[in-house]
Amino acid sequence: MNKENKHIEIVPKLRFPEFVGDGEWKRKELNEITSSIFDGTHQTPKYTSKGIPFFSVENIVSNKKNKFISKEDYLLSTKKNKPEFGDVLITRIGKIGFSKVIDWNYDFSIYVTLAVIKKSNFFITNYLHSYFQSDYYQREIHRKSLLKAAPRKINMDELRKTEVLLPLSKKEQQKIAATLSSLDALLQAETERLALLKEHKKGLLQQLFPKQGEKASQLRFEEFVGDGDWEETTLDGFAKFRRGSFPQPYGLPKWYDDENGTPFIQVFDVDKNLRIKPKTKRKISKLGAKKSVFIKKGTVIKGVPFSSSYHLGKP
Repeated sequence: MNKENKHIEIVPKLRFPEFVGDGEWKRKELNEITSSIFDGTHQTPKYTSKGIPFFSVENIVSNKKNKFISKEDYLLSTKKNKPEFGDVLITRIGKIGFSKVIDWNYDFSIYVTLAVIKKSNFFITNYLHSYFQSDYYQREIHRKSLLKAAPRKINMDELRKTEVLLPLSKKEQQKIAATLSSLDALLQAETERLALLKEHKKGLLQQLFPKQGEKASQLRFEEFVGDGDWEETTLDGFAKFRRGSFPQPYGLPKWYDDENGTPFIQVFDVDKNLRIKPKTKRKISKLGAKKSVFIKKGTVIKGVPFSSSYHLGKP
């Protein structure tokens, strides 16, 4: 059989049991599953303190409604095409490929950086939104974008030609959309919870340590109330410290043993939360360890410069 004519089945690796055997999915261009795909106004808007919400990439990504235009400008910008409840917004300039289902009923206008995929009987809008987040579609939209454009962008014609994969069964689309939407809701709740915890910690940091010029903290645990003022000292007054070191010349294979060596800390092994990552990028050999700084469990590592490295002791 000719390879060009060989049919390749489109079936997901993971499928809900009730849809196994329901046939393969279909590969469609975006413009084949909707009646219209259009972008927003190309005119730079005149913002007002209040009025009709105006969305650009920044507003959609951050989920903030903080820009407004007049009623007159809104009517001009939506004279030909108007985004409506149930349509799907997708970013096409800058952070391309980020999508959002229009699940609100108030009037609004969009900038040229956004495009609208009109709702259709061919797809469940939440399914399409979820599909836009898939690695397959993200590779597709970036492949069709203008690689040398700054900021990155995808032309409307190319956006319309991007391919989507979908089951023809609305029930299967709905099941996939509902499952992923519930996970999105859980992630959002956990993100909000984490933000609250960070604010709580920030407040505790301000209250549990004395402010500059003061000798006692604003908040103190009950068992330590009345224990007197804090004492101001310097690091070398109560601790020993030194900088790290690395055997030279840097990069020789003999310094490393990534299979059986000791975990070896460098700058990129420290996470954004200032904690050591669970697994270091490299491990140091016995020979390299002799020329490095050994760190016992419980040691504090602070402000390590790029050239400084340490190898960890076992717990």
